Amino acid sequence: MNYETVIKRSKKMVERNNQEVRVIYMLLEHVLNLPTSHILANLEEEIDENKLEEFSELLAEYVVDEKPVAYILGYTYFYNLKLTVNNDVFIPRKETEELVGIVIDLLKDKEDMIVADIATGSGNIAISVKKNLKVDKMYAVDISDKALDVASKNASDNDADIHFINGDLLQPLIDNDLKVDVIISNPPYIKEGYPLSNAVYNHEPHLALFAKKDGMENYERILVQSKQVLNDGGYIFFEIGFDQGQRMIDLIKRYYPNDKYEIRKDLSGNDRFVIIEKISN
Repeated sequence: MNYETVIKRSKKMVERNNQEVRVIYMLLEHVLNLPTSHILANLEEEIDENKLEEFSELLAEYVVDEKPVAYILGYTYFYNLKLTVNNDVFIPRKETEELVGIVIDLLKDKEDMIVADIATGSGNIAISVKKNLKVDKMYAVDISDKALDVASKNASDNDADIHFINGDLLQPLIDNDLKVDVIISNPPYIKEGYPLSNAVYNHEPHLALFAKKDGMENYERILVQSKQVLNDGGYIFFEIGFDQGQRMIDLIKRYYPNDKYEIRKDLSGNDRFVIIEKISN
């Protein structure tokens, strides 16, 4: 069977389920170790039977099992970094790349910073920030040992010096009397019971998805705990849900009433990013 026939048949399967056609090319690139440009330029070329079988199995995982393509491939790309992912970690999203861009832009002129990435997951935030800013020490905390195993591998693969700590939000920093200049967190923020796609609900770790108090519990706990951790003049950066902007403002006014804050929108026009600058003690 040649490339053209495989692509046409695969498109019918994918489009029937309203799934993404681009995944066909991602899987072909992965199996054949060839760029899409070569495949499209050589549509009459025959595919090795073993490669075809491997591709068909992976496509079935995507179409039938609705498994996210990042989990099928075992990796994804984030801020120009190749990161290992599996179902022990949340798959990094494009919005979080926007968050990292905001952090880098705001802090690009600062030096010798001590930074903490809370609920690090795959380590995507910690690693990308460490590699793009003048960070003296980067802590990355997660409650899941399995997630930290993935994050540690990603840090090693991308030559990033990260101090990984198992624990619940900022508590391990408090326990060790550690102070930081910057806190960054994209914690679980989906309210319990919120409807999700099968691909997300059935495959991504619920520990990394859901939070109590309509999704706001982790933000409130971090703000409370940060009082013992964040240095004066320091920053807190959050990624939030599209409908959580006003509730976040309410929390900020409760716990950081005299400090500067800003809610920024993502590229889709939704409230998505929070910046708090600590002015007072």
